[in-house]
Amino acid sequence: MMIGRFHFSLVVLIVAVLSGCASLPPGIDFPKTASSALSHPEETRLGRQFDNTGRQQGGNSGFRIVPVGADGFLIRMQMINAAERTLDLQYFIFRGDKTGQLLTDAVLHAADRGVRVRVLIDDGETVAGDDQITALDAHPAVEIRVFNPFAYRGHTKLFRAMEFMFNASRLDYRMHNKLLVVDNAIALIGGRNIGDQFFQIDPESQFADDDVFAAGPIAQRLSSTFDEYWNSALSIPAEALSGQKSSNAALDELREVLHEHDQQLKTDGIDYVRRVATGELFDRIIFGRLPLIWAHAELVYVKVPLFLRKLVLGIPAQASGKNYAAANASGGPSRPASFVGYPARGIQHHSRNDSTRCRKACIFTTQKALRENTCAIASAD
Repeated sequence: MMIGRFHFSLVVLIVAVLSGCASLPPGIDFPKTASSALSHPEETRLGRQFDNTGRQQGGNSGFRIVPVGADGFLIRMQMINAAERTLDLQYFIFRGDKTGQLLTDAVLHAADRGVRVRVLIDDGETVAGDDQITALDAHPAVEIRVFNPFAYRGHTKLFRAMEFMFNASRLDYRMHNKLLVVDNAIALIGGRNIGDQFFQIDPESQFADDDVFAAGPIAQRLSSTFDEYWNSALSIPAEALSGQKSSNAALDELREVLHEHDQQLKTDGIDYVRRVATGELFDRIIFGRLPLIWAHAELVYVKVPLFLRKLVLGIPAQASGKNYAAANASGGPSRPASFVGYPARGIQHHSRNDSTRCRKACIFTTQKALRENTCAIASAD
């Protein structure tokens, strides 16, 4: 049985390699419907709140840096729980570990409430277990797409490496974006993917990253970038890759797995659900106890060689309470980039995606911010 599976996987890989010259992802001809962000966010509670506040702030947007990994997890859960109409998630990595399952469960509950959910995930770093989220595709309110997928759908590293070697011209185009948008009214953007390593849960390995909570006009601009990726030819429906739509039985099985996972965490004395319910971060932002920094922000595409585009969100350095400016440099679907953060003074390069190289990326805020060195300019090779 194992030999048969090996031979089948080898045949799939050979076909993928031989067809690599076409440089087209599998499922590219699969029918899909274009969609866009919520057109009237002011019809939601969060949309009304930040539309009114944004007007009072002269059309500016509000920002808050979330530097602590555990808070990054909590605010994602709380934002998802607050969704009324739409929920868009775009990530380079979405692990099926503890925090990944908890966030998947929150997304499923949002769909059960009638929230339209779109999930877009890159396929570059997928490992066994990550595909648990694709079972959500059986839910009528959820659609899952995979950005620029490998033809080989298994998780044997050798096979994936071989396919990449023979088709690098396509497979090197990866989507490093990390974006969560709720009701086209608030967004979370930054350097954290979905996984225990990013949320200070894994005791053996942790990544130091930041998130930026954003509200006001900038949220709609971020939604437009999600739409561009979502409707890109490189974003392939999960159904096209599996050969069939996820079944209701698979969704029911996922529900049971997620429920058992939640109960096990409580038994282990780790009640994340209780911590999320306290609203210790999100509610303080929403009710003004943790103030946002309001400033003008521009979302810009910077022309770079090879027709690459780099999308940069500029925020005021004061948003962190420290002298730092941060941004999510998310490229267009033709060549995405990754998160970069720069000290507002003594600018240093801090990109973890060395394969995507640009000549210059500018973070724009206001002229006053520029004079006060809260605008950062990043240069790379």
